[in-house]
Amino acid sequence: MLDTGLTYALVPSLDVTSVAKALLGYSIDCKPPTFTGSLGLYTCECSTGSYQSLTPLQLFIGGQYFDMPVESYIEKTDDGCKLLLHPYDTAYGSDSKWVLGA
Repeated sequence: MLDTGLTYALVPSLDVTSVAKALLGYSIDCKPPTFTGSLGLYTCECSTGSYQSLTPLQLFIGGQYFDMPVESYIEKTDDGCKLLLHPYDTAYGSDSKWVLGA
């Protein structure tokens, strides 16, 4: 699903966990959100060098591969990084769905 007003992606929790684990290979350590009354996004310990070494996230949609640019799934902040994938568990039918901004 595409949402033109979305600044982060709504992603099944298991998929967000998988992305966070994969980021460890880039020396980026992401921690799950804690409830603060605001949007729960993973916060990550990352250096400028590790952020700059990231590659696009490859998604398989409708039989085709699409690249999600680095700045669309993780943001460099003054004190680390923020994963722009909000854990969101909902399913239509038996498949988990991602909601992406366009």
